[in-house]
Amino acid sequence: IFKRNGMVWLAKKCSKHGEFEALLSSDYETFVKLSECKLQHSGAKISISGKMTLKELQTIKKNLDRRQKTPAVSVSGISTTVSNVLLCGEAAIREDIIEIIEIFSSKFGVHLKTDGIRLTKERDFAGRLKSAGLKSIRIYFDGTTAKTNPINLDYITKALNRCDEAGLHAILCCRVEKGKNDSEIGAILDFAVSNSDSVRGVNFMPAQMYNNQKNRITISDIMDKIEKQTKFLKRKDFITLDKLQHIEEFIKTM
Repeated sequence: IFKRNGMVWLAKKCSKHGEFEALLSSDYETFVKLSECKLQHSGAKISISGKMTLKELQTIKKNLDRRQKTPAVSVSGISTTVSNVLLCGEAAIREDIIEIIEIFSSKFGVHLKTDGIRLTKERDFAGRLKSAGLKSIRIYFDGTTAKTNPINLDYITKALNRCDEAGLHAILCCRVEKGKNDSEIGAILDFAVSNSDSVRGVNFMPAQMYNNQKNRITISDIMDKIEKQTKFLKRKDFITLDKLQHIEEFIKTM
């Protein structure tokens, strides 16, 4: 990893593919600031396929229980335990998703990642998720137009209304790709604000395109676009997650 022209690059060498460079951050200062984040890792991401059985999931839970009792130590020296589980792989379409959530919610905070369409098809689905112990639902939302978001644009408002009715917190998850939907970052945030009864946050994820530097976008670029495309956020407003965690802990004491 090295600095060049105020940007941070990753140099790689492969015996099969040769040497190449990948952009990690378009702004060195932002990269340093994010690298100094001392957030304690507390999550496990589980991608659930349609063939995975409840017995296999019970085994995964037991393994996570052991990690919870015996914290691992990361390279940075920070003790890591598992307190949150994110269910991926469009697990929401499984008929036994309520049972799956109940398996993990007895010990962990459970979060579900989905396109949100089932929320609109079954009126009581959000309520059943909430009753099973789901803490939040992460809904894919890549844009505010049919071109950038052909999957669930027609469903998203109804899905969020169902979350609001059930008291279920929603996080919008946007995969940002340069030249595709990076011009809609501000519109996505405006949409989130207008649906703040249910939306508790927006997660912007830069598309990992190391083999295509032309369309590569970094967190620093996204921060710049947020400032340019919104009327209420500035670059100086952003803080690292470890500081946010301290603020949340302080609020809980009030």
